Amino acid sequence: MEDTQSIKAGEFRTKKEKVYLMLSILASGLIFIGLAFFIVYTVNNSLKPNLMSSCFVADYQLNSVFAVDRSKLQEFDGFLSQSCFGWNELTISEKASFSEPVCFYRYEEVNGVIALNPELLLEGETCLRWEDLNENEKEGFMPSERRAYNIALNILTSLGFVIYILAIILFILFSHFLSLGHIRMNGIKIGHNQFTNLWEAANKLSKSIGMRTPPNIYVINGNGILNAFATKLIFKRVIVIYSDLAEALMESGDTKQVEAVMAHEIGHHVLGHTRWINLLILPAQFAPFLGKALSRAREYSADRVMLALVPELKVGQKALIKLAGGKMWGNMANVDIFIKQGKEEKGFFAWLSEVFSTHPHLVKRMHKLKMWSEKEA
Repeated sequence: MEDTQSIKAGEFRTKKEKVYLMLSILASGLIFIGLAFFIVYTVNNSLKPNLMSSCFVADYQLNSVFAVDRSKLQEFDGFLSQSCFGWNELTISEKASFSEPVCFYRYEEVNGVIALNPELLLEGETCLRWEDLNENEKEGFMPSERRAYNIALNILTSLGFVIYILAIILFILFSHFLSLGHIRMNGIKIGHNQFTNLWEAANKLSKSIGMRTPPNIYVINGNGILNAFATKLIFKRVIVIYSDLAEALMESGDTKQVEAVMAHEIGHHVLGHTRWINLLILPAQFAPFLGKALSRAREYSADRVMLALVPELKVGQKALIKLAGGKMWGNMANVDIFIKQGKEEKGFFAWLSEVFSTHPHLVKRMHKLKMWSEKEA
């Protein structure tokens, strides 16, 4: 093991992790920007008139239909018919004439405004947009109360997706904390007076990588599952090792392989994989395969930290192969032949299974360990 404070964690972040992290930040940023534009767009649309609720009247001369302010219908007498039609009473062609963009035209003679198809404007007549109308003219097509209601409704609608995602995140966090609560009260915590040798090893490993104190480490019944993981409980760093894996790693009381697993999980902590700021790149999970690619790259980075803290190659390889074959078969398996298996068994579906996985294939991880070890030698 390296001397205290001699290892900088950032040096072990793989190039792939850096690339996928940048892509995740970019993807999340684009999603946030797109969401902001969507909210602005929906709010702006809520300020536009809904002509479907307007009064539609016919022009005697042009044989066309216009939308007018109901309150000024009498003032258009002589210019337009006095029959007020609803949206549903219009023909398909008449409805089509009010498709966007719609023009507004001021009848100076009656100081009123009509909405019409831009093609009906005569040469020299000005096409006014909704933004060009004054407040009194806007009131005729959409009262201010209605506009305020539309703004509130559209904001809530546009934020519905955000609220839905936040609800999912809160549910996941609640389940996460609930699970950790179970682990803290049902798992065995490694400490200075409980499995002292492992606690001292964890303390030394942590200080070697720049951590002031080791994470809280718990061993809990895994019901046959061989796994360990690093996580966060508010501001506390936590490592959980399933008992079945811990038993498989212990050989005649030798804790080296357990230390290798602890070093890997410590690597996740010091490399920032468990920081809450990672929630900011959560939207990148919606980008196809990007989230899993970042997760796999982070496993390689944590493996590099493991090799730096526990430099004996065989120890790290033995620890990893236990994840494949368990205690008995893992002890009996030939590591070099297992690594060659990765080259012999490769194929499209082997590649595809990794694409959909959060962890690289074990044979590839062990091969990478060997490459890094030989490079450092």
